[in-house]
Amino acid sequence: MIFARYLAREIYLAVAFVLLVLLALFFFIDFLSEVKSVGQGQYRTLHAALYVLLEAPANAYQLMPIAALIGAIYALAQFAANSEFTIMRVSGLSTRVAAWNMVKAAGVLAVLTFVMGEYIMPPVQTYAEKMKYSRLGGNAPLVMRSGFWIKDIPLDAQGQPSGRRFVNAAKVLPDGSLQDVRVYELDRESRLTALARAESATYNDQSGWQLKNVTETRFISRQSQAGMLAGFELLDKTAVIREQTRQWPARIDTNTLTAAYVDPARMSALSLWHYQQHLSRTGQQSIKHQYALWRKAGYPLAVIVMLLLALPFAYLHTRSGGVSFKIFAGVMVGIAFYLMDSLAQHLGILNEWPAIATFVPAMLALLIATFWLRWVSRH
Repeated sequence: MIFARYLAREIYLAVAFVLLVLLALFFFIDFLSEVKSVGQGQYRTLHAALYVLLEAPANAYQLMPIAALIGAIYALAQFAANSEFTIMRVSGLSTRVAAWNMVKAAGVLAVLTFVMGEYIMPPVQTYAEKMKYSRLGGNAPLVMRSGFWIKDIPLDAQGQPSGRRFVNAAKVLPDGSLQDVRVYELDRESRLTALARAESATYNDQSGWQLKNVTETRFISRQSQAGMLAGFELLDKTAVIREQTRQWPARIDTNTLTAAYVDPARMSALSLWHYQQHLSRTGQQSIKHQYALWRKAGYPLAVIVMLLLALPFAYLHTRSGGVSFKIFAGVMVGIAFYLMDSLAQHLGILNEWPAIATFVPAMLALLIATFWLRWVSRH
């Protein structure tokens, strides 16, 4: 019990120190890249510094496995250099007990990583984006040249899909409202049945979307009864409807809009799941979001694997390499894991492999840690 507390305390201190150093480095790099936006609109140096500072939770989430690995290697290398770990082994500390204590210490870091990625990073990231783009006076960070597009499925009176609906907005403002909105309604045979244009659209959790200054053109068709076009639907007439306000019964909320243009890696697992439901409901596929959801579920486990991967360094004596060499080796292993993780994700998306492929780097690292730990404990 005393060993477990002592080990956990030293690892937590080392991991915190490494994480702070990495965050400081990333703050400097991100701030330099953000300087180019200073001067646009009302975006000033202070806002750039605040934006980069608000990026810290996202960076901490991404860097946690590497920081855990390097910090644990440093703490364990200090144990080995001071012969503390040797004394612990002579006192009866087995490899299995040492590994179990590492898992318990890593569990706290894994929970912290999960909380960071699920509850802290997404709202802070959303606030940072809103602050930046409101100061820049722009719209959503990712919009096509023709505007922002999203698909919806309208329902009839019986609750069955009645066709398809495509929504186009020239701008998505930081508060989630839309400007210069066009709504295209198609029936089950993909015929255009209505085209509506609104000056703006705002969302309310209770009443849904409200359109302002709406002009709707409805296309009324009939079936030809004679001639070469017999049986075909022909445009009979159009009807134009103008309204100052209109309630829009769309099943798209602001969270769905946000998920459509936010980096999936910066979203919470719950937001990813809801967006996956929207894509499934509207007959769309997004393997990128599927991979992000599975990666989000497995990312805290990578922290545990990294600490197990660091444990063999405690069995290496000082003659096998000084503390500096072990830390350098840990940095290289961490970078290799990060590159493998990114490579597995991109290859999986390109080749449309099952999303469970995101676990391959962590499982491979776990196998390496297991065999390496058995080898160093016997030699």
